[in-house]
Amino acid sequence: MSDVQRGAPWWEMPLEATEAVQESRQVSDTWTGPVLDYVEHMLRVTAEDILTNALKIPLDRHDRSVQMRVINIIKKGDMFIKGPGWIDGKRSNVWIRKG
Repeated sequence: MSDVQRGAPWWEMPLEATEAVQESRQVSDTWTGPVLDYVEHMLRVTAEDILTNALKIPLDRHDRSVQMRVINIIKKGDMFIKGPGWIDGKRSNVWIRKG
């Protein structure tokens, strides 16, 4: 007799197993290594800083899609939290190291 036949909810999945399967299906981004290497010892960083200095992408190529690509790498790295900050007198989204 299966768990479902015994009345267990069929929609619940073991969290750790589900996350492991989902992670194994993710396509890795070629920028992940260079981005995480660049931010390894930084206390705060911006997407613009990473695009310009780590990836050497010219400023005129910094569109929303490349910014989001970098931000998604930062989020998955789980080393930073998003916080408000000021850079050169302008309000900017800054990623601040956890802890």
